[in-house]
Amino acid sequence: MDNERAIVGKLVFHGTVNIFIAFGSGAMIALAAMGQIDGQKQDWLLAHMESLINGMMLFIVAGFIGKLVISPKQAIIATYCLIGMAYCNTVFGIGRGATGALGYEFNDNLGNNITALAGQLGVPLAVVAFVLIGLAAWRTR
Repeated sequence: MDNERAIVGKLVFHGTVNIFIAFGSGAMIALAAMGQIDGQKQDWLLAHMESLINGMMLFIVAGFIGKLVISPKQAIIATYCLIGMAYCNTVFGIGRGATGALGYEFNDNLGNNITALAGQLGVPLAVVAFVLIGLAAWRTR
């Protein structure tokens, strides 16, 4: 029970942090739209939605992970992969907003490379987490 509570606590805490980051990037949408900062409104919209959606996804998983047939080790791995994925996606979005870099491939621009690294690290973390969750759901059915 304590392990499950700790996992839920981690997911909810980091989901909350991502939601607060979404608040900040939401303000950046308005500043970009009014021309008060350099940057495209669409890039800040991406940053806002990445943080918001990933925060909500962490909340959603926190709501059901304790009901799955999953080992404590697998639950911890899935939890940390999901948290890492959420922050990678958040950094990707903020990188797009702050630098205007697309972040789809590496080049000689540091801002672009940080954005690209964050975007590319999030994918394998998501795959690991959702394979574990999918297998646990299969066993639970």
